[in-house]
Formats: sequence, C-alpha cells, structure tokens
Amino acid sequence: MNNQLIIDKVLHDTFPDEYSTLGNETIAKLIEGKIKFEPPEKGRLMPITEIFQNLMEGIAFINTVLEVYDYLEKKLEKEPTETDTEKEINSRGVLPCKLDQNKSKKVIQSVVNQRKQRKRK
Repeated sequence: MNNQLIIDKVLHDTFPDEYSTLGNETIAKLIEGKIKFEPPEKGRLMPITEIFQNLMEGIAFINTVLEVYDYLEKKLEKEPTETDTEKEINSRGVLPCKLDQNKSKKVIQSVVNQRKQRKRK
C-alpha cells in the first residue's frame, strides 16, 4: 500500500465528516497536492475553509507520522509500536497545532495499523 492510499485511509478514519463533505475526488487531489489551500484575504471564513485547513493539517501530520514510522523501523530493525512512534513524535516536537490530542493519537494509531497491514500483504 503506497503512502497516498495510507493517507487516504487515515483521513477517512480520522476526519470522517470532513472527508465525506469534500468527497473522494477532492480528497485525492488534496493528497496529490493538486489543490493548494489559501485562506481568503477578506470576508468571513466559511465552514469549508475550516474543513480544508483541518484536512491540510491532517495530511501534513500523517506524512510526518509516516516518516517517523519509517525512521523508527530502520533504527529499531522491527515494526515500531504506537508508543514508540508517539514518543519519537513528541521528542521531535512536531505535534500539529490545530489537531487535538485525541485526533493526533488516532492518526498515529491509524498510520501504525495501516503500515502493519501493508507488511502482512
């Protein structure tokens, strides 16, 4: 399973409301980097703006978790656990500012589970 599929699955599991609001096609474009979000300079922020911001932050954090997981896998010479991954992320100080702790933990858990499933296939 490539990283884009993992990111898609983690987004679907962790941000179900935002995911369903934007739909598969838009999410795929976000993951591929084909849509760049720029907040409006004037006017009120619309709810869709917040959805894009949350998902962009989620994608960035998922990519960070994937990088940390891969680093730990090489360093430890085994599959890292959720705890290993979370400790390394905390030590690097790369927790996302807009995701609450529960959402961050869910992303880490989902990435670790997706990586382990990928290894079994």
